Amino acid sequence: MFDRPTNPTTVSYASSLGTVLFSLNVNELVALGGLLLAVLTFLINWRYKHLHYRLAAAKPAAKTEDSHVAEG
Repeated sequence: MFDRPTNPTTVSYASSLGTVLFSLNVNELVALGGLLLAVLTFLINWRYKHLHYRLAAAKPAAKTEDSHVAEG
């Protein structure tokens, strides 16, 4: 059903990741989790702030188009 990768590089990276993760203690795992959450929060805020700026920039253009329609 699913083909599992048998590439030696994939196995090597997976085993080294497992070794690193299992060698960390609880404090280090919590610190990594906090760092991951901080980065994700930054990226989400950046994305939504960008969308907010795009909407704010489009709003005056929509008002000027509406005012021309009302005048004409």
